[in-house]
Amino acid sequence: MAEAQGPNKVRLAVLIGWMAGLMLISGFCQAGTGAGGGAGGLPCGYDVTIIQGPVHPVFGPAIVSASGLNDLGHVCGSWSVLGGDGRPFIWTPEAGMMTLPMPPNAFRGWANNINDAGVIACTLDILDIGFRAYIYDHGTWTELPPLPGGLYSEALAINNAGVVVGYRSIGPGINPYNAFIWSPGAGFTDLGVMQGLFSIATDVSDSGFVIGWTGSLVSPTAFVYDGKQLTFLDPIPKGISSLAGSVNDFGVLAGSGELPIGTSETVFRAFSLLGEEWTIVDPLPGYDNCGFVANNDAGFAVGSSWLESDANDRRAVVWAGDALHDLNEMHDARGFFFAKRAVEVNEAGQILVRGQSPYSIAILSQTATVVGDLDCSGTVNGIDLGILLANWSIPPGAAGCSGQPLCVADVDGNGVVDGIDLGILLAHWTF
Repeated sequence: MAEAQGPNKVRLAVLIGWMAGLMLISGFCQAGTGAGGGAGGLPCGYDVTIIQGPVHPVFGPAIVSASGLNDLGHVCGSWSVLGGDGRPFIWTPEAGMMTLPMPPNAFRGWANNINDAGVIACTLDILDIGFRAYIYDHGTWTELPPLPGGLYSEALAINNAGVVVGYRSIGPGINPYNAFIWSPGAGFTDLGVMQGLFSIATDVSDSGFVIGWTGSLVSPTAFVYDGKQLTFLDPIPKGISSLAGSVNDFGVLAGSGELPIGTSETVFRAFSLLGEEWTIVDPLPGYDNCGFVANNDAGFAVGSSWLESDANDRRAVVWAGDALHDLNEMHDARGFFFAKRAVEVNEAGQILVRGQSPYSIAILSQTATVVGDLDCSGTVNGIDLGILLANWSIPPGAAGCSGQPLCVADVDGNGVVDGIDLGILLAHWTF
C-alpha cells in the first residue's frame, strides 16, 4: 500500500488522534465510576471443581470436611458416613480423593493442613490413648506427643519448611495446654499458657510467623510470635476482642473481632492487620457479621459473612483491599453449587470453599481471561486503557489502585503501573 501523502496524511493523523482521544475519554469516564469487575485486583470470575467423598452403597455420599489447600491445588480433610468416625484424606486433581491409611489402633482422624511437598499435619484418635498430633509424609506417620504426663496433642498447620504448629496438654486433665512449634531439626518449642489456662497456635507462614490465641473461649486474645518476640494483639478498634485466623509471609494477619452494639449485643467484623495498621472490613450488604480465616501473599483474604438471626444464612466471601465480595456471584456453577464458607486461599489464588450441602466442598480457580482486559468485558479497549493510565506510576511496594493493596492495572504484577503494563495492554488490543 502506498504511503499517504499530503492532505491525506494529515487527515489520517487527525483521525487517529480523534479516535485515541475518544478511547481515552471513554476509558477515564468508565474508570472514574469504577465500572466493571476485577475490583482491587480480583479475577473476573472463578471456575468450580467440586470434590465429593466416597459413596456408601446404602447411606449415599459421605460427609466431607476440608481445611487444607496447598499451592499445587491439593486438598486435605476428612470424610465420614452418617456422622461416623472421620477418615483423613488427600485430594489431587490428578488422582482424586485418597483415604490415608492410618496407623494401628487409630480409629478416626483429621487431615488439617498440607504443604507443597504433600506433607500433612493431622490429628488422630488412638484407641485407649486419645488425640495425638501426627505428621503424614507419603506413607510415614510421625507422632508429636504431649508433654510428659500430658493427655493429648493436635497439629493444626504446617509450612513448606516442615514446621508444624498446634497445641499439647501439660498435665493429665483437659487444662492446661499450650501452643507449640515443632520442626524436624529443632523438635518442640513450647510457648507456654500465656494469659490463661491454655494457648493454641493455629497457623505458621513460610517466613516463620506463628499466630494463635490464648485466654478463654469467651474472651480470647490473639498473639503473634516471630521466632524471638511474643506479641499480644489488642482488640480491633472500638471492639472487645480480636482473633487471628491466618498470617502471610509479610506478617499480615487476617481474622475477626467483636464490636459491641447496644448494651449487650456484639457483631463480628473481619480485619487485616500489618504492624499497628488495622483495616476493618464490613459485611456484605444485608448481613451483620463477617470474618476472615485465611489470606495469601498477594493480599487476598477469605472467609464468610452471615446473619446473627439465622446461622444458616451464610455466604463465602473474598476481599482484596476494597469491599467484601460474595463468591457466589463470581463462580460459574451458580445453578447447583452454593458456597457458604471460604476456608483457605493459596498463592495461585485458588480458594477452598464449603458448600451448602455437607456432602460437597469445592476449589474455586480463577477463570482464564484476556490479558489486559481490566474491566472484565471480554475485550481490551479504551476503557481498559483509561483504567491503566488513571493508576500510572504507582511506586513499587506502595498501595495499589486508589489505596488498594492489589492493583488490576499492574498487568505484569511487578508492583508498579508503568510502560511495561501499557505495552502488554496494547499488544492485546481488541480490533
